[in-house]
Amino acid sequence: MTTEDHSPSPTMTNTTFTIDICTPLKKAVGIPKGEDCPSGTMLCAIKRLVNISENSTLIEHVIPIAGRYTLGAGTELDPEITRLKTSSSASDREKEGFRLALHGPKYPEKNGVKQKAVIEFLCNDKAEEKKVMKKTGTVAARKADEDGDGEEEDHSATGETADDGHGGTLKYLDYSM
Repeated sequence: MTTEDHSPSPTMTNTTFTIDICTPLKKAVGIPKGEDCPSGTMLCAIKRLVNISENSTLIEHVIPIAGRYTLGAGTELDPEITRLKTSSSASDREKEGFRLALHGPKYPEKNGVKQKAVIEFLCNDKAEEKKVMKKTGTVAARKADEDGDGEEEDHSATGETADDGHGGTLKYLDYSM
């Protein structure tokens, strides 16, 4: 999720990214057609304009970034997978994990830009720092209090990493329209 503050205006822009690398995203029940990505989408961005003073939200853009589309856009996912340890880039070879590039349709459909997402899946090489708790037979990871101030750290800013909740690490690189 990314957020842009429009100070001194009482609005901000919130862009939420939803991904499922295994199957297309499930359609949300009760959501109007123009407020949800089309069937077949595996990575979707929804850009909202939030008016803080009026406590209201307006959906500005629904962007199907990548997926398996059979109608309409007719594009292929065409995944590209690169193991970072064996990459030609010296800085990539220092990392353990892989980079996944996914392709999608043009956005906007008419005169738009062909969409592409690049996601790095990084292994957590600091296993001793993982904090894990058991909860009714399942294991759930907690966000770490990395600086000892009693508050969990938020790693949602561009280029920062975040625990994926399952022992791995996700890194938000960038998305621009």
